[in-house]
Amino acid sequence: MLTTWDRGLIGIALAMAALSFLFIPKAIGAGGGDGEKLVIVQSGSGTIQKFLLKTDKKFKVKYGDGFCQIEIKGDRVRVKNSNCPKHICRLRGWINEAGQSIVCLPHQTIVSISSIEPQSRQVDAVVR
Repeated sequence: MLTTWDRGLIGIALAMAALSFLFIPKAIGAGGGDGEKLVIVQSGSGTIQKFLLKTDKKFKVKYGDGFCQIEIKGDRVRVKNSNCPKHICRLRGWINEAGQSIVCLPHQTIVSISSIEPQSRQVDAVVR
């Protein structure tokens, strides 16, 4: 049998757990940094392309018989068109924050955004 104090303690623990999800991305550096943002396109064929997020560009990534047409416009990126069966990658829409990604499993393509940190913040420790 739970007492009133037990229920209150459980409620506080659940509230703290729910609020922690707001702070975890900032703590691990997934939130938008102060530096510029980089679009990283990875394909199953091993090709990796990198572009600054602020450059406007349209290009296709081909894998086997399929393709993903990627569009970078303004400060965001999306999969504009794809010939995969369910179009989940296209339905993901625009992304614009560091740590976000779009994945097309049939074409083994990943589009992700990473922040370019200032030089002073890239290395946090040196071990010999």
